[in-house]
Amino acid sequence: MGTEYDQKLYNQLMEKYKEYDEVLEKLYNIKPEIVEDLFIKIKNVLKKYKMYPIFFINVIATFLQYNSYAAESYWTIVDMLMKEYKIKIGQQALEYPGRLKILLMQNYPKKLLFLKKMQFKVKDIFIPNTDKTIEDHFKNDDVSYFKDKPIQFLINYFNLCIKLGAVSCYKYFKSQGLQPCSDNLEQAIVGRNKEILIDVIENLPQKCFMFTKYEQIRDLELIQLLEKHNQTFDASSTADYYNLPGYLYLLSKKMLI
Repeated sequence: MGTEYDQKLYNQLMEKYKEYDEVLEKLYNIKPEIVEDLFIKIKNVLKKYKMYPIFFINVIATFLQYNSYAAESYWTIVDMLMKEYKIKIGQQALEYPGRLKILLMQNYPKKLLFLKKMQFKVKDIFIPNTDKTIEDHFKNDDVSYFKDKPIQFLINYFNLCIKLGAVSCYKYFKSQGLQPCSDNLEQAIVGRNKEILIDVIENLPQKCFMFTKYEQIRDLELIQLLEKHNQTFDASSTADYYNLPGYLYLLSKKMLI
């Protein structure tokens, strides 16, 4: 458990980076009506903390995976950043979600020098995005769409099925021989479908997971669910305050809420 000194240090850091923390919170919970005001705050934070603008594009790339419904608002922020600053996006853009890569390539090809040199490695970003239709089928839990698909197709989209919490599709995929593994756990957490999450956990070969896999969890109910279904999942055993798992442990014990 964090010491009094740890709590004092945490308070000092949070006070120092208060504006930065507030901007990240607003960015995560972005809405169209706050975009312009948020961009002004982002510019202030960049200036105050002497940060590179690319940092916020990297953050948006991460947030998009959790808040895909806000893609239009996120793209507006990216567009504003690209026009306001002379940003060159390098190798990290290879890890961006497909739609963000496509939008950047379509709108700012001259600034993406690194990607332009590596087109042979990232040809898929020029292909029209077909995942949207598949996502819609998952969001509607439309099993019929997948019943005539080959097993390799199902394997390719098993993670997306779990991430989008399509229970009926998930059960069908399993009936075709697919079984969840540790690689699917993060997507099950993101998907927040408890039936799928419990099934993924209970079907893993051994109930022993590294706590560091849950650094992005901010949902106490999910933490408790993981603890309930995994006897070896013990947050207190990894409570090093100076890393994210330690922070999460304090969060789970309602010390930092």
